[in-house]
Amino acid sequence: MIKIIARYIFFVVLIFIPFYSQTQILDTNTIWSESNIKYTYIANDTVSIDGKVYHEINSHSDTTFHYNNDNNQPYLIREDVDKVFWRESFLNDDYLLYDFSLSEGDSIYVTPMTYESMDSVLLYCDKVDTVEVFGIMRRRLTMITVNPNSFYVKDTEYWYYGIGSDLGLFKSGLLGTEPTLDQSVSDPKLFCCHKVFDQIYQDSSVNACHESSASLDGEISENLMRIYPNPTDKKALLQIPSFEKNSYIITFFNNVGRAVDIKLVATGTGCEINTSGIASGVYQVILRHKNGVVSNKKLVIQH
Repeated sequence: MIKIIARYIFFVVLIFIPFYSQTQILDTNTIWSESNIKYTYIANDTVSIDGKVYHEINSHSDTTFHYNNDNNQPYLIREDVDKVFWRESFLNDDYLLYDFSLSEGDSIYVTPMTYESMDSVLLYCDKVDTVEVFGIMRRRLTMITVNPNSFYVKDTEYWYYGIGSDLGLFKSGLLGTEPTLDQSVSDPKLFCCHKVFDQIYQDSSVNACHESSASLDGEISENLMRIYPNPTDKKALLQIPSFEKNSYIITFFNNVGRAVDIKLVATGTGCEINTSGIASGVYQVILRHKNGVVSNKKLVIQH
């Protein structure tokens, strides 16, 4: 009897661990486009503070995807089961952005990023359902601002599991605050969201995302790397102009956005990619230079 119970406990653990290990916001390379501001997340950019792991989110105000000292402001996000917190590196506190464990009728205080204050806003969870967003079924929470002000037309926002608020990544609860000096009084909105170069969200009022979302195949990084032969079966060469050892981070993602461990051997102008033992398919090769320039190429493996 004890052995049977132990087996059932093990089975239950196997079921629930994958659920709680899912991320609510962060998942490989992501771009949130909001008007003229873009927030970007690249996997493995982490900071440890008081034993807690935070991921860096970078903000950009230009129309090309690159980093420079004049146009890059990092923020930190931490995920804890179904909750998402944010903070700036110089702040001593975490601020709650999302809680995806809420049920209908629950209320919660969240803190949007307003730049001038850190005021908490009371939200009421009016509805929890599941909707299809760009071909993916996502949990959606309809959140209502309990004390709306007259500056915004509406008092309702939507939280999408894996994306965030339809107002913007850091704007959960913003409808309950007064606009700051750097905000317009028009309703804030998330224009588009991309993950691993696939679009996963677009606001219904936006006709196209090419102006509001950054392309990782931008003019700056278009010729940064070359892969040949492509398609390949056993190996390929990744060529990088002016290659410098330890200047680049190279990551491979499969078609569902998960990182894949592929063996690389450095060469004089880049590296050799060993694809033996890797399943056939289309992979995204993400190359990130130490100065922040990012490039990507598709690699087709055919065994």
